[in-house]
Amino acid sequence: MLLSDTDIKYVKGVGPKVSRILNRLNINTVEDLLLHTPSRYVDRGNIKEIREVKKGETVTLVGTILDVGSRLTRARKTIIEILFSDGTGNIKLVFFNQPYIKNTLKRGEHLLVYGVVDFYRGYQIIQPEYEILGEDGREIENSDKIVPVYPLTEGFSQRYLRKIIHNALINIDVDRWKVLENDLLSQFDVISFIDAIRKTHNPPVMEDAIVGKKALAFYEFLYLQVYLRKQRYIREKKSGAVIEGKILVNKLLKNLPFVLTNAQEKVTDEIFQDLKSSERMSRLLQGDVGSGKTIVALLASLAAIDSDYQVAIMAPTEILAKQHYGKIVNYISGFQVNIRLLTSSTKKSEKIKIKDDLKNGKIKFIIGTHALIEDDVVFESLALAIVDEQHRFGVEQRKKLLMKGNGAHLLVMTATPIPRSLAMTLYGDLDVSIIDEMPPGRQKIVTRWIRNNKRGELYSFIQNRIDENNDQVYVVYPLVEESEKLDLKAATVMYESLKKHFKGINVGLIHGKMKSADKDAAMIKFAKGEINILVGTTVIEVGIDVANATIMVIEHPERFGLSQLHQLRGRIGRGEKKSYCIMITDKYIGDLSAERLKIMENTSDGFIIAEEDLKIRGPGNVYGTRQHGLPNFRVADIVRDEKMLIKARKCAKLIIDSNIELNYNTMLYKKIDNMEKYYRIG
Repeated sequence: MLLSDTDIKYVKGVGPKVSRILNRLNINTVEDLLLHTPSRYVDRGNIKEIREVKKGETVTLVGTILDVGSRLTRARKTIIEILFSDGTGNIKLVFFNQPYIKNTLKRGEHLLVYGVVDFYRGYQIIQPEYEILGEDGREIENSDKIVPVYPLTEGFSQRYLRKIIHNALINIDVDRWKVLENDLLSQFDVISFIDAIRKTHNPPVMEDAIVGKKALAFYEFLYLQVYLRKQRYIREKKSGAVIEGKILVNKLLKNLPFVLTNAQEKVTDEIFQDLKSSERMSRLLQGDVGSGKTIVALLASLAAIDSDYQVAIMAPTEILAKQHYGKIVNYISGFQVNIRLLTSSTKKSEKIKIKDDLKNGKIKFIIGTHALIEDDVVFESLALAIVDEQHRFGVEQRKKLLMKGNGAHLLVMTATPIPRSLAMTLYGDLDVSIIDEMPPGRQKIVTRWIRNNKRGELYSFIQNRIDENNDQVYVVYPLVEESEKLDLKAATVMYESLKKHFKGINVGLIHGKMKSADKDAAMIKFAKGEINILVGTTVIEVGIDVANATIMVIEHPERFGLSQLHQLRGRIGRGEKKSYCIMITDKYIGDLSAERLKIMENTSDGFIIAEEDLKIRGPGNVYGTRQHGLPNFRVADIVRDEKMLIKARKCAKLIIDSNIELNYNTMLYKKIDNMEKYYRIG
């Protein structure tokens, strides 16, 4: 009998040779095979007759090839034209640049064809999907069932894949594929995992296929949510440091040159309630760029220091770590708090001293990068671990910092607004606090999208702003991995071009290939006003706050995601001057790109932008989360299946909080066990 982790080669009809082909589809086990779900279904009851087709409609046709012809275009590209008939009429099937089709599809062959009907000197379907049927096509014409159509790879047919999936389904050990007991299935109104698999691959009616896929999405979410809930349960069962210090907190509040916003006060209260508890805090703090997360984190830090504990803030880049350090040192000047900065570029002798002072408790407040989680960094009494821009760190890195304390509380921060569904998926083990209000006086940034033919007007505008207001400008180029050399060259060419155009104005260049010291030097010069125009790649996304930087020019914005554009825009408008974000494109861009840029023009709400970005690009592309802990779901989609995600989260909470035993024979147990081994839960 087949188990979920049985190698695919042991399924009847597979073997070593076929398994290598299936591996290209990321199918390695029987479970992978059964979660390789159909991309669509063909309803045999809805097969259209050719005489009924209309231009623009998507149709499924069954018929026979009458003739196959080919011709070359002037550009020497092959066009294959097939005359196709079902006895009620004829239609042309057209394939561009696929010369092999002539040898694959031959006169007399019976086909199932799927595609959009067009009209040019008669009805035709361009680049149709097709499936070769049996000798007389009867296997499909005489069937009234819903037939699945799967994503394929070269060397495989739909019929063969269906046969293999059928062989797997009739040979699985049903008891070992169980996920939930019947009472939970009933309580959460979901069908069993096996029933979901069967309905997905062999639906009697289309409604069953929908039910099956939604249930599979539920189970994919459930595995992750149970793992996250269990992780949180284990963490909370370990007693946390009780933090109630208020002297330094009150001193800071008294000295601040501004009043906290209502949103800042609310999230600060939520954090302080957690810190006073003997349970360990696990909280995500979300807030747009400039919303005031640093002050909230500082207040929590001072409460811990006041209670004679140590605090660590870990940032993803040296620039950001230095920015935090500079800001915080300025805020607590005269507080007699020993605060230090630790990064990879800290001098060796200084590193040794810092590590000694952390170990003996002389340093109470440390800010740094990944250098904080090196094995030889030991704390005397770490009670609060703060991770900034969490989505840039892996699960292991966050955990490694946390485990350097004994019962340390965890606060993770992000300036990237995260839609609810993604937050539940990435941070299901965390409570969430949101700063949804900007401090008074924060300037609204004017955002405009222009075409390349307006570049002269843009340059005149920049010249005037620099001459009249001494404003500073960012000019950003995209840096896409596949074309990194070309992108860097384009940024460098733009740098040289701007130097020639803006005579007498200091233009700087910064990009990811520069040495750390050179990048820092360029950013510091810009911060001091020694550079008027800074050209670079998105390395400036987490750059130093420069109050005088009021113009952000983004070249080729269509190559950025919305969330990335929003982050870049947040680098300006830090002072009292009016600020402008100008996105400049070529004359012609796609409709989807144009729609996205209009969203940027019309809203400054990071959460609305994040939701739109998530819908358009998917979570892995938006936040880089494929490599930072978000599973690559086979079936589930966190936008489309948000209701199933919420249901799975409630079910996971019940399972863990009620101590429902996870039967070691079940799929759920195996999944959680594998996750714990992978993430080394502690």
